[in-house]
Amino acid sequence: MNQQVHLKLYDSERAVLRGACEIYTGYVTAGLVQPGEESERELMERAIQTAISMARRVDKLIQSDSEMPGFLQG
Repeated sequence: MNQQVHLKLYDSERAVLRGACEIYTGYVTAGLVQPGEESERELMERAIQTAISMARRVDKLIQSDSEMPGFLQG
């Protein structure tokens, strides 16, 4: 029986999810994912962790406008 799930993802979570999906799509396209096997879950986790790592690295390297001193939000 399927239960309905409700999610509320913040912008940063949605961005990481999009990145993880694109990485996972690459695994599927490369033929690395075998549905129903342990590799499917492992590669999904690997895609998520890679997307998180990339997001953290980008956050460390780039200072957004709102992070700059004196920035006023309208």
